[in-house]
Amino acid sequence: MKKILLLMSAVVMLISVPCLAFEYPGHPGQLPFCQNNKTGKLRIAPVKDTDPTTSVDYEPYCNTKFLSGTTTPTETLIWISPGMQGLPGPQGIQGP
Repeated sequence: MKKILLLMSAVVMLISVPCLAFEYPGHPGQLPFCQNNKTGKLRIAPVKDTDPTTSVDYEPYCNTKFLSGTTTPTETLIWISPGMQGLPGPQGIQGP
């Protein structure tokens, strides 16, 4: 029973990750993350409504307080594509 539950939860996670993709101008299909500048840990960026009077306009944000004694913010907003993308392979032999 535990194996079935683990398998089902893994399938749900694999299906739900692309659904989290954020449709923000300039970042289609990417996920917003906050990267901690001190520890390097990632977390999903919280989202706030920037204009509650009109249609739904959401924007991700991170903690912008400065690290003590520096001008570096605590977290940096980064965008990650959920798809598996690697470097392009070598170009093959060209035909005539």
